[in-house]
Amino acid sequence: MTYINSKKFWILSSKLIAIIILWGFNTSCFDDYELESYRFHLFNENTAKVEHNKPFYYTLNFLNGDNNPLNSAGIDENLEEWYTYLGKVVSKIDINEMLYGYWAGGAIDEKTGVLNSKEFLEYYSSGPKIKKANNEAYQYMIFAKRCEYFLRNDMVDQYQWNTDIDQAKYDREEAAKKIMRTKLIKEAQVELTKTSDAFLKTRYAYQVIVLSRYNEDLKTCQSTYVKYIENNTQQSVINYWAMLHYAEKCLVNVQKKDLAYARVFKNSIAKRYRTYLLYNKTNPTELISLTKGPKDQAAIWTQAAVHDPGRSLTALSAIYALDPNDKDLAFLFSREINKIEHWLYTNRLTNAALDAYDYNTGTYIKQNLEDDKKYTNEVISLAEKINDEAKVKDKAYWNLALGHLYFLIKENKKALSKLETALTQNPNPDQLIQIKTTRILCFDLDQKNNAGVEEKIYQDLVDLLNMDAKSKKYVEENDGLERKYSSTDQLIAMVAYKFEENKEIAKSALLLSHCAELLRMQKKFISFWMHYDDYFFYLDEMAGPQELKYILDLIEKPNKTNFESYLISKAVFDKYKLMDLYGTMQMREEKYTEAAKTLNQIPAEYWHTGVIEYDTYLDANPMHADFYSGHSTTAADTIRFTKVELLNKIIELQNNAASGKNAAMNYFTLGNIFYNMTHHGNSWMMMRYGWSTNEEPDNKNYSQRVDEANYYGGAKAIYYYKKAADASKNKKFSALCLRMVLKCDEFRDYMTPWYDYEKERPVFVSKYKTELIKNYPNYYDELLNDCGSFYRYMH
Repeated sequence: MTYINSKKFWILSSKLIAIIILWGFNTSCFDDYELESYRFHLFNENTAKVEHNKPFYYTLNFLNGDNNPLNSAGIDENLEEWYTYLGKVVSKIDINEMLYGYWAGGAIDEKTGVLNSKEFLEYYSSGPKIKKANNEAYQYMIFAKRCEYFLRNDMVDQYQWNTDIDQAKYDREEAAKKIMRTKLIKEAQVELTKTSDAFLKTRYAYQVIVLSRYNEDLKTCQSTYVKYIENNTQQSVINYWAMLHYAEKCLVNVQKKDLAYARVFKNSIAKRYRTYLLYNKTNPTELISLTKGPKDQAAIWTQAAVHDPGRSLTALSAIYALDPNDKDLAFLFSREINKIEHWLYTNRLTNAALDAYDYNTGTYIKQNLEDDKKYTNEVISLAEKINDEAKVKDKAYWNLALGHLYFLIKENKKALSKLETALTQNPNPDQLIQIKTTRILCFDLDQKNNAGVEEKIYQDLVDLLNMDAKSKKYVEENDGLERKYSSTDQLIAMVAYKFEENKEIAKSALLLSHCAELLRMQKKFISFWMHYDDYFFYLDEMAGPQELKYILDLIEKPNKTNFESYLISKAVFDKYKLMDLYGTMQMREEKYTEAAKTLNQIPAEYWHTGVIEYDTYLDANPMHADFYSGHSTTAADTIRFTKVELLNKIIELQNNAASGKNAAMNYFTLGNIFYNMTHHGNSWMMMRYGWSTNEEPDNKNYSQRVDEANYYGGAKAIYYYKKAADASKNKKFSALCLRMVLKCDEFRDYMTPWYDYEKERPVFVSKYKTELIKNYPNYYDELLNDCGSFYRYMH
């Protein structure tokens, strides 16, 4: 297969297809190929002020990155507890150093487990400050450092292949560490009986639970949890850290495990990632009977919603009923908005759709869209209820969310009203950018005069694009999951789509010229394996000659509006390339004189610049064709033409043939040229800018160009071969012309799709073969069976 310039070709592995299919069963509108790269995503989840939840933002990947956002969010419940416990006299920086700093292995004797205080304090300048504030707390921290050291074994990477020697060494080290962990458990148990400090008692119990878990001493792990943690009335995140270890190793019942994981997820930011991975997705209604109150129920519904790639309104409604100010409700609502955006617009903006062989696009996708619109209205109803609650905080978020949802279903007046209200409610910086982003899109176009609307779009777009660019890149920065489709590109694509809906294809294309990555699937071909990221190919696919003329005229227009100047600012550098496309479209409409007028205005050097790879793909003799010629180079390929030179030659041959001058040979040569300008010939790039074996003509699921009968079926070539036969006075030459007609007709049948998979495709017998046998009984056998006969009949 050949793809030219910016056209990219993607072949999905069977494994990826399987993942997509499995995921598709859980989403409302299954349309995910390159997954996250193609997803339409304009609503910024950071507007909910929960950036620490970034791994759980809606995505078509498994997760939206790793747990770094959780670790770097600046939200550390354990640190906050220590800061308060120490009377706020020790800084958080010093406490953080002791809690999470260098693990001081060099200060610990591996055989005795004793920590050398002098050596330790060389690493920890914060130690004396904490010791002065609370010596008992300092002694616990020292103990915790020792425990931490004996949990580690850095020698062997368990994800790599290890030699027997490595494994033996690992086993010896682990056995020694296990002995030390047992010793530390006993020390912690002594401290548990000695201390009356509830804060420290909880933490010593936690150390016992972790150490015994690593020792596979589940009896001690369970008994310690039950005695010191399970009914602990002290509000501490350590209770949930301990709960995670206990649930993972000691609980057997899946429902009880999932209830524990839900509690931990809800109450510990640091452990959210781990509990997400461990959760078994028990039906929430099965867990409700195990709960102790509304907080547990909210935790269950939160865990259910964050795992759900489909509609989560039931969970959101349940959380709202339990607590309208639930800390995760806005975050989960943003996830839902992102889903709805994807379901309603990814297909429309990217053309991503299932292979027509496997999916009835005319029925199911339309029905899914209607269902998704209905669902969006249900989500809006819930958001209105939440927003109407007097006690609900962050009204700017809820009015913004409503404004965006109304925009998604094209209720622009309601959307603008909500967005204007949000502007008066002290929105944070992310919310302000989102308000302006959504507001740009709340415009309506008519078929007459949109100058006022266009000027406002220009002013708002420039204003927004001049704001901090980093604030507009929502997902791209996640390690290993960089999105190609930035928020800026998606905003412009959405504005362009609204012009496309209004049948203003030229303006839509010029807007798309400002996208760094267009990521739009081709509709002209059956395959969903490829996309283009260049507005030129959008024009080639969607536009006609009138749109190209508009663009070329706009380039030359002296007094442009602000909007027009913005539109054309990128395309002005592609003037000759656009003229090339304009002339090609005129050729497709068989307006050869007009096409020649257009193409002859392009400088001669353009055809060799490589802007379009003509030197590579127009490298054969277009006037030569025989029974078996195609794309491959032949001995006859000593003559080459540029596109404009060949077009001029076509017009010359047409004029000569029409005047009767050597008519039969001129018509035959025209037949050869027009055959070579088909999908099957050596000069296909006269009519197209890309070629693929996956192309399929006359498929009503995909948009079609006006010349498909010529390009795929050779209709124009057949026309000229017949004219040559009629003009010839030599019967053998006329028979040869009919044989070339037969070749074109057989290619036409070859390119005709066969959809009746229940039946075997019948063997095609062209009517021209029957005609050849009937009218030329002395020649047909040789013409059909002897490839060398072409040259004998030609001469």
